[in-house]
Amino acid sequence: METRIRRKLSMAERALAFELAQPSGDASHQHLVDRLQQLTTQATAVVHQEREGGVGESAARARRHDIDHQLRHLARVAVRATRTDPTLAGQLVPPSFSAPNRVFSGAAESMLQTATAMSGTLVAAGLGTAFLASLTDAVAAFNASGATATTGRLDHVGAHADFGAVAREIMELVRLIDGLNAVRFKDQPKLLAEWKAAKNVFGSVRAKPATAADGTSAAPSSAVAPTPGSAVVPTPGSAVVPTPAVTQAAA
Repeated sequence: METRIRRKLSMAERALAFELAQPSGDASHQHLVDRLQQLTTQATAVVHQEREGGVGESAARARRHDIDHQLRHLARVAVRATRTDPTLAGQLVPPSFSAPNRVFSGAAESMLQTATAMSGTLVAAGLGTAFLASLTDAVAAFNASGATATTGRLDHVGAHADFGAVAREIMELVRLIDGLNAVRFKDQPKLLAEWKAAKNVFGSVRAKPATAADGTSAAPSSAVAPTPGSAVVPTPGSAVVPTPAVTQAAA
């Protein structure tokens, strides 16, 4: 999920928690808070939907990576096998990883059929006795997950659009509540400060350190007091505090 979406949802949760802890006796104010609570619950559900959609897409991508790896191994074995069976030349070429699902799946199935027909030669060239069974299972799982991946992608995109509409109304409600709280807490600076922190989309704001004219951080200068009998070499920006002269007592 994008950072800005997470920030808005986090702000809505903080603002709602503040309002529930400091309820208003004004019916109009409470109506806004009730609606904010509804939207916060809805936004949480949308975020969950988007996350589930993303998981579906990730699973389908992982299966494609697995098949791609196996197909490329099959192609390398086929090149080696052409030394004993030249008819295999050019028959086992893996599809582009970025090809559409239908094209990628069709090419994988075609390679699998050819490899199954030439399994004896390919196994002798180093394919492995269990390789074709593993590839068959992987292609079947990829085909079965095609609908799930498509649904997951649609859920992901749809959830993102839904959250945009919810987030806009949340921001509108918080601005309205902010206007009411400015009056409600005008004589209670501590509560007003807590509300302002809660409604801040970017969280608490930290003061920036002072900078010097050259753009570097300006560190406070300190006075350096020498110890008796030691030489002091002043550094730029530091002040040397002279010490009283030490008078040697006459013998």
